[in-house]
Amino acid sequence: MEDLQLAKDELKKGEYSLILVKDGEIVGTSREKGVKGILEFYLNKRELLEGAAVADKLMGRAVAMICREGKVKGVYTPLLSEGGETILKGRNIPYQADRIVKWIKNRDNTDLCPIEKLTLGVDEPHEGIKKILEFFQKLQ
Repeated sequence: MEDLQLAKDELKKGEYSLILVKDGEIVGTSREKGVKGILEFYLNKRELLEGAAVADKLMGRAVAMICREGKVKGVYTPLLSEGGETILKGRNIPYQADRIVKWIKNRDNTDLCPIEKLTLGVDEPHEGIKKILEFFQKLQ
């Protein structure tokens, strides 16, 4: 999968936290931390996700849910949670991960990532995305 390799190579350069590639072209990038970058594409430019290869700095359940609902064709991440892996497998989305961990942790490594925690026990990606949106609305 050439698109996935391009996305992976670009991510490893370290300039972006998220890369979207379609038909050999980079169609989207983000420097946002966490789920915000891919959520922005999902909400405002979903056509860029559909059929794209996605490389994301880390992928937990929430990002995997967005990838699944966004109909991406493949993903690469240096760090994937087991929950994220299960979600990708549920839709047969090809993935590559350098490391698979039980959970994605928060930024100071004292607990689970709040978004990972939020989506625990949620099996349907659209329900998980709804919870994520509610979470961010409460922060505003």
